[in-house]
Amino acid sequence: MAEVEITRLDTVADAGGELLGSAVQPPVSSSPFSLKLAGWALGPQGPPRGIRIVAAEPLGEGRTLRRVITTTAPNAPRPDVAERFPDLKGARACGFVTSCSLVGLPREFNLRVEARFEGAPRVAIARIEGRRPPLRSGYQPRFQPILLKTLGRAGSTWMTQVVGAHPQAVAYRPFDFEPRLLDYWLEIVRVLSQPHAYAQTIDPDVRERAWWEGRARWHGPLSLASEPAVERWVETESIEELAAFAQMRVDAFYGKVAESQEKPAATRFIERVHEWHEEILAHELYERARTIFLVRDMRDLLASRLAFNRKTGEPMFGYDRADSPEHYVHGWMRGEVDEWMESWRQAKDPFLVRYEDLMLRPEDTLREVFAHAELDSSADAVAATLDLARARRPERQARHMTSAGDAGSIGRWRDDLSPELQEACREAFGEALAALGYEAG
Repeated sequence: MAEVEITRLDTVADAGGELLGSAVQPPVSSSPFSLKLAGWALGPQGPPRGIRIVAAEPLGEGRTLRRVITTTAPNAPRPDVAERFPDLKGARACGFVTSCSLVGLPREFNLRVEARFEGAPRVAIARIEGRRPPLRSGYQPRFQPILLKTLGRAGSTWMTQVVGAHPQAVAYRPFDFEPRLLDYWLEIVRVLSQPHAYAQTIDPDVRERAWWEGRARWHGPLSLASEPAVERWVETESIEELAAFAQMRVDAFYGKVAESQEKPAATRFIERVHEWHEEILAHELYERARTIFLVRDMRDLLASRLAFNRKTGEPMFGYDRADSPEHYVHGWMRGEVDEWMESWRQAKDPFLVRYEDLMLRPEDTLREVFAHAELDSSADAVAATLDLARARRPERQARHMTSAGDAGSIGRWRDDLSPELQEACREAFGEALAALGYEAG
C-alpha cells in the first residue's frame, strides 16, 4: 500500500517575537492513515500550555476554514532546549510528541502545528503539506450512496422523498425522520481510527469516562515499531476492517428498508451529508458514490427559516446563536454558505440542482438527477416516481411548508425580508448568488 508523502515542511523560528524558538521534526508515518509528530516550542514566559494540529483550507478573500485534528500538552522533556535557555524556568518541559489522524482529511492535506501560551494567542510553529492514499475497506457494498449536500430549508426533504420513491433507490421515511446511518458509522470510523483512540486499546489512560476515544490521553503516541506485524495491523489493517464493518451495517439497514418497500432492484440510498469528513470518506469507501448539491436562493432560504421558526416557536437552523437577524446573516448563515460553496467548488462531481428548478421544472430536473445517480432516467420512470412521491403522506409534507405552493416559495424574500435584511444578504451572499446564477435583485 502507498504511504504518506510529505511535500512541504515549513517551521517558524520566532513568530515576530512571540516565540523564543521552536522546531518540528519531519513527520514520521508507519501507516497511510496517520502521522507521528515531535517538536518543541518556547515563549518568553516559558513552555506552551498546549499544542494542536489544525487542518487548514483556504476559502478565498483571505479567509481560511480551520478544523482542529488533535491536541496535546507538552509531554516530552527537552534537555537540549534547557541548555540553550538555562535562565528560563520550565524550558526543559517544552517538548511534545503526538500523533495525528489523516482519515477524513483531503487527500492533499494542509496542516498547521500551533502552540498556545498563557495569556497569549495561539502561534503557528509549523506548516505541513502532503498526500495520502485513500482508505479502502475491501468490502463490496450492495448499496451506493447518493449524498445530498444542502442547507436547511432548501428542499432536501422533498428531494429525499422523490429520489426514495424510485424503484432503484431507497430512503427511510423522510418526512418523519432524517436518517444519518452513513454519517453515524463514518463518524465511528473517524473517531476510532484516531491514533489516540486505538492506542487506548493497548496502553490505556482511563481517567476520562469516554476513555476509549483517547481525547484526554497524555501518554503520547503508541510505539509498536519493534513488532512491525502488530504495528501494521493496529495502525492500518484494523482501520480498513473497521471501515468494512461500518459499510456492512449501512448495507444491513438499507437491505431491510428495501425489503419492507418491496424493492429487490434497489442499489442506492439517499441521505443528507453533513460533515466535511463524511463527504471525503464516503467517496473513498464508495467508488460509485454520487453527490447532489442542492441549493436555494439564500434570501428565500432566510425567509423560509424565519417563517419556520415562527411556525414552530423554536429558534432552529442556528438562529439561537444570533443577537439579531442581521447578525445571523453575517455570522452563522454566512458560515454555512461558505462551507457549502467550498464543498461544491472542490467536488469531483459538482452536480448542482437549484431548488427553483426542482419546483418549477420537476420532470426535466429529476431526469438529470436520476441520470447522475445512475438510476433509470427514462420519461416513464420519472413520471411514475414523481407521481408516487406526490401521493405519499401529503399531510406530512404540509407540516414542512411555510408558503402557498411551489411557486409561492420562490422570490418570497422581496416581500418577507426588510430592506435592512435584504442589504445584509446582498453583502453576505452576493458572490455566492452570482456564482450560482441568481440575480442580485
